[in-house]
Amino acid sequence: MPPAPAPRKLKGFMADMGAVLTVWEPDRAVIEMTVGDRHLNAIDVVHGGVIAALLDTAAAHAGIHCAVPGNVRQAMTVSMTVNLLGNLSAGTLVADARKLGGGKTIFVSSCDVTDGEGRLIAPGLPLRAGQSPPRRHCGKTVTARTNLGAVSRKSLTVCHRILC
Repeated sequence: MPPAPAPRKLKGFMADMGAVLTVWEPDRAVIEMTVGDRHLNAIDVVHGGVIAALLDTAAAHAGIHCAVPGNVRQAMTVSMTVNLLGNLSAGTLVADARKLGGGKTIFVSSCDVTDGEGRLIAPGLPLRAGQSPPRRHCGKTVTARTNLGAVSRKSLTVCHRILC
């Protein structure tokens, strides 16, 4: 069995927060972060925004993996629901995200944030708009509609415009 790839450093805000991409494969991403004082709020538990950012970033990476060297996929959040069920003051946060499905420009990921012991801290369901190069629209406005009724019990219709 080949050795596991080394964790990947993230950029920007997530790098500043100390988050590391530990698994990145088609339709799945795992990001881990050791909790420190900078992540805590006034009541000494991890700030909900830190958990939401971790969930958001992992969910995006689950949908943008590309095995072709040089091809870069990008995505932005269209909608995200985060339910905070627990919290912690120290230890590790693990965001495990999976791409559930989607179309040409929109995909849905599910992500659970757990502590290092596997206890659920926050389940989330982000909806993302993304585009995979080399597909380009070259200045044309594209409207993508998708019905996500299979994802939840309530039918959800999302409309997102992408202008390149």
